[in-house]
Amino acid sequence: METGLTAAKIGIVFLLFGSLGLSNSFARFKHPGIFNTKPELDLIKAKISAGEQPWKSAFEKIQASNPTSRTAKPKAKIPGSSDSKHRKDMDEFVLDGEYAYASTLLWYFTGEKKYADHAIEILNAWSIFEDIPMSLYLTWAAPHYLNSAEILKHIPGSGWQESDIEKFSAMVRNYMLPKIRPPAKWEFWPQNHGATTLESHVAISIFLDDEKEFDFALSLFDKHLETYIYYGKKGFADGQSLETCRDLNHTKMGVLGIMHNMQSAFNQGVDLWYRERDRLSQFAEMHAGWMTGETKVPSTICGGKGIWCQGNVSWGNPSGRPPCNETSWEILYNHLSTRLGLSLPITKKMNERNRPLGGINRRNMKWETLLHANMAYSLSGNVNSVFGRYDIERKPGLYRHNGLYLVAPHSYPAQIEFWNFTGKKIWERRSVSKPYLLHEDEISNGQGIIRLRSPGYVETLLLP
Repeated sequence: METGLTAAKIGIVFLLFGSLGLSNSFARFKHPGIFNTKPELDLIKAKISAGEQPWKSAFEKIQASNPTSRTAKPKAKIPGSSDSKHRKDMDEFVLDGEYAYASTLLWYFTGEKKYADHAIEILNAWSIFEDIPMSLYLTWAAPHYLNSAEILKHIPGSGWQESDIEKFSAMVRNYMLPKIRPPAKWEFWPQNHGATTLESHVAISIFLDDEKEFDFALSLFDKHLETYIYYGKKGFADGQSLETCRDLNHTKMGVLGIMHNMQSAFNQGVDLWYRERDRLSQFAEMHAGWMTGETKVPSTICGGKGIWCQGNVSWGNPSGRPPCNETSWEILYNHLSTRLGLSLPITKKMNERNRPLGGINRRNMKWETLLHANMAYSLSGNVNSVFGRYDIERKPGLYRHNGLYLVAPHSYPAQIEFWNFTGKKIWERRSVSKPYLLHEDEISNGQGIIRLRSPGYVETLLLP
């Protein structure tokens, strides 16, 4: 970790990262800590044993999936293409991960060793994985495999051998991570693909105890969320999604990836929910209203073309109009309403009438109701990462850690500019409303000038 940064400045005093008083060594990641922590799993187990709802019906649903009937179909290089007729093997890859995760959960909740044995058999079989034609399918599959592996590795009694854990971990680092890891300049996959990419990236980082990858993934998540769910964007309703005008089915997939990612970060001590509460609550109530029919879709939205339910993809025609695509946003509701006190009446109604949500679906949905219904979250992570917690208020200045830079303007809204040493402005970020995370590749590997502009104020910071 770098604890200082040489700087020349015009304006206020420039603060060094070392002045923050952060430790020079990181605490370990909390395990298990991707989709659930052990205290959460213990609470769910107790609810199941007591026969309480909605956990009882959700548990019966995962039992009914009969995961141990599944036999793994591993392939080092999965065949297929983007043609919808050539995706069967990629679907099977996702399904194997889902069945492994279901068996893992049933092992923990029942204590029956046959479930752990089945999950381990699938994980070991897929340790040969090397490549897949469509990374989208990998971003759906990876979190299922990793959540399974995280529990089996870190909770005693599973029987997963250390040598097999090492083989699986090597596959994750050498083949999954390079295929998933986005470039520093996040200019692609802004849709649901981007959400599941970052969900997978964070899950891999936690499983591998990789602090640098964890920080990098969260630095990209900031940009993705602002691109995917609009708030304060001219010409769009607050809470409108990038995919709202595509169809509600893809929108639902995208926000699931966002919620899962934010939950994993929360489990590791980074609260993204508080900072983004207004954006997410607007999204939830607006879309839940359309999905349930509680509110009417405005005639002006999407250029007057309205909203489709599903199917607006290259190989099919859009079909159906809301109400449709109801779901259950357990994680979002518990954070925004139960923990942070926001009123989300339509989201609450939609959640309750769609329980128990969860199943084997060949996509990115998890066992949402079983694992997160009525969960009282508390921030108990212990990872000193991303500048401690980059969402907290910062004094003006520039901070550096793990190849990332945090720029904290004097006041908001602010404009951040990057200039090279010849006096050419390379880029600018307008309407910045919070401390801004940059990756070093965005600023020519640290060579240039950052200029901060806010009302009545300009500051220039020279990078080393």
